[in-house]
Amino acid sequence: MTEIFNIERFATHDGPGIRTAVFFKGCGMHCPWCANPESWGIRPVLMHDAQKCSGCGQCAAVCPVHAIQVSEQWTEDPNLCTACHRCEESCLNDAISFAGESMTTEEIMQEVLKDLDYYQRSGGGLTVSGGEAFLQKDGLIELLELAHQNGLHTAVETAGFCSHEAFSETMPLIDLFLFDMKHADAEVLRTVTGADMKIINANLEILAQNCPERVIIRIPVIPGFNREHDIVLRILDKVKSYGFTRADLLPYHTLAKVKWNRMQREYPYGEDQPLQQEDLKQMMEYGIGIGLDVRIGG
Repeated sequence: MTEIFNIERFATHDGPGIRTAVFFKGCGMHCPWCANPESWGIRPVLMHDAQKCSGCGQCAAVCPVHAIQVSEQWTEDPNLCTACHRCEESCLNDAISFAGESMTTEEIMQEVLKDLDYYQRSGGGLTVSGGEAFLQKDGLIELLELAHQNGLHTAVETAGFCSHEAFSETMPLIDLFLFDMKHADAEVLRTVTGADMKIINANLEILAQNCPERVIIRIPVIPGFNREHDIVLRILDKVKSYGFTRADLLPYHTLAKVKWNRMQREYPYGEDQPLQQEDLKQMMEYGIGIGLDVRIGG
């Protein structure tokens, strides 16, 4: 069984053509701007929509472990929640849902193959995202093998913070790597996201030595993290040094704020405004100037 939290059909920004993106749970990085914070742990996560909630207290009444409290405001203790789904089933307003479920490889592929005609016409296929999909190596390998058996192009979104063994074993099954590079300074990366750059660099080396033509580097441009002090330019230099040719600059957006709120977490970037293409133009021009194919978005 593989733990996933979403299957998104008709994805157009996760590789070539029309695709289905399957989102695996589990991630070793905890980026404070993360668009999918519900992916960090393997267990299902309770999501509460305050706008739909009437405060009736029925969810608290049926919770067997008293994880939910409804008094002046609705609160939940994730350490107590067992994801029994009784609160979700009792809510007449659909204010409660759970992010995360166990699925077999065959069940996932059954959903993916619903859009086979679109993949064939557009040159699309399957993209596995997360979270960090390599943390569920066995499930990832099974899914990619089944995808190839069905003639699908495969892509995997990764930040490379995973074992070299998982990376090497899975590499022959991946037609396209969408690899996030977030910072040029190892200490800043560790402090802010919890990641070890040595592990990430080793996996970049594996790709550079074996299949650089199958790699698109993605650089999320985040205010207060890497937008300032020419950090992105240093990342682009690093991309060039590895021998990769394509880099996509991803402008910061605030779409994650809703999810953080539904998880009862304060969004750390709540005061920052989304970046526009114009904000990234000089970075793009620098990358093009050193011989990279740099695009804004991806």
